[in-house]
Amino acid sequence: MKNSKIVLFLVAFAFVVGITGCEVESEKHEHTFSKEWTSDAIAHWHAATCEHKTEISGIAAHTFGEWKVTKEASEKQGGEKKRICSVCKYVDIAKLEHVHTFGEWTVTKEATELEDGLGERTCSSCGYVEEVPIYALNHIHKFSDKWTSDETEHWHIAICGHTEVSDKDTHKWDEKFIKAATCTEVGEKKLVCSVCDRTKTEVIPATGHSFATEWVSDATYHWHVATCEHSAEIGGKAKHSWSDWKDVTSDSSQKEREHICNVCKYKVKGAVSNILENLVKVKGTTINGAETWTPESYVFIKDKKFTIPSLYVSDHEITMSEYKKVMGISIVTDYYGKPIDNADDFPVTNVSWYEAIVFCNKLSEKEKLDSCYKINNSTDIAEWGAIPTRESDDTFESWNNCVCDVDKNGYRLPTEAEWEYLARGGQNFIYSGSDVLDEVGWALENSEEKLHKGKLKKANNYGLYDMSGNVRELCWDLLDYQIAYARACRGGSFRDSTKDLWNVVSFVNIRSLDMPYNKSSSDVGFRVVRTVTE
Repeated sequence: MKNSKIVLFLVAFAFVVGITGCEVESEKHEHTFSKEWTSDAIAHWHAATCEHKTEISGIAAHTFGEWKVTKEASEKQGGEKKRICSVCKYVDIAKLEHVHTFGEWTVTKEATELEDGLGERTCSSCGYVEEVPIYALNHIHKFSDKWTSDETEHWHIAICGHTEVSDKDTHKWDEKFIKAATCTEVGEKKLVCSVCDRTKTEVIPATGHSFATEWVSDATYHWHVATCEHSAEIGGKAKHSWSDWKDVTSDSSQKEREHICNVCKYKVKGAVSNILENLVKVKGTTINGAETWTPESYVFIKDKKFTIPSLYVSDHEITMSEYKKVMGISIVTDYYGKPIDNADDFPVTNVSWYEAIVFCNKLSEKEKLDSCYKINNSTDIAEWGAIPTRESDDTFESWNNCVCDVDKNGYRLPTEAEWEYLARGGQNFIYSGSDVLDEVGWALENSEEKLHKGKLKKANNYGLYDMSGNVRELCWDLLDYQIAYARACRGGSFRDSTKDLWNVVSFVNIRSLDMPYNKSSSDVGFRVVRTVTE
């Protein structure tokens, strides 16, 4: 209000002076003013450029924007903030007080039996002193006879002026049923604390439908039918939890296997296939470096050429079950190190880049394909030595000098260029298959920060699942950052947010990395490809 009065006074003063000046010189004289602003802490105006230097024009109070902190306050010193007038660009600067750094409490006055004492502590930066009372030693608190309570506890409050409480304890609830629950309707019960008489009402959940113990099944699900009057209801519906495939006797020349649902015993028989199923054939292409990419690519850059061969691509991230079949070991823990139940269809994680290339060569051997990876000029993993677990291992350098022959027909990790080509799927979505991540993948916002089974979301245009989210996927390439031996990771994971618009790693164009010996990343997995050689 004070500033407003000053501005009005200045405006009135300028008007009066302007009129008087004009009368003295000439009734036809028109003042000229600078285009530049003149300002003080309260207002801005245009100063006269004619001989009447006391004249001003356009005076007005500043129109400030929001305060912005330019220097954070610390324990040692204060900070600073500023705001800028949107009209004349005048900068208003204010100080921020520093953060107190208190030392230990010290007793400055000892309490006696009859008199309170005093304690204090001092800020080591500014010397500010904070004080607290120390109650007299022989003081006996007096408490109310009435109970005070909240939702969980009851107590007696002090009536002697202090904040102490007495007899604090949790409620001792006695239940009194008001309305029994039925199959479809909730009930209600009243609870009364036997100590303080506080009451509360709780809902009794509906008892739910009753179901048969026998399972009913189809090719995908099993469930229990209702035995109550609500015959249309079903219970426990879930996808089958399959046992391992087992060879069975068949009249056909082709071997057959069957597997059985561990829950409902539903049986499915099928022809024997390779260890890795659901490979998608994707036609290759040549990228000449003149294309325009939406969203922008940081791999397919101007004038850089790539030849993407036709590929057989795993339509899913390698699962824990597939990893166990090839490597002979199980990795079935979640982000918090807890075991995952029925983990077969979950993507394998906590796998290093070194272990991934071993998996590829082992899988190629089992399916009688030519292995792609060589270490010390050998594709025989038995000759490679122990898998390095850290940078200091003796074999670290030889493993990092691994060579990949992409012309072989065996399994391998995709190159970063191949991965991005496959993830884009010939479309312009920011995620693999959609502009809406929830349609095609799992990220921090929809995953409950945990790993999910593969292929629960929509596939992209090439029939590939989970290329955005769930787990980041290892690629073959050394990443061209200033971190030695770092390998490219793509696709984002269930732990990555989609709200950091500068680094949404679930986007098809955003890159990340992992060290090749790191096997403690619970959000990193991989998928494999094969070059089409027929």
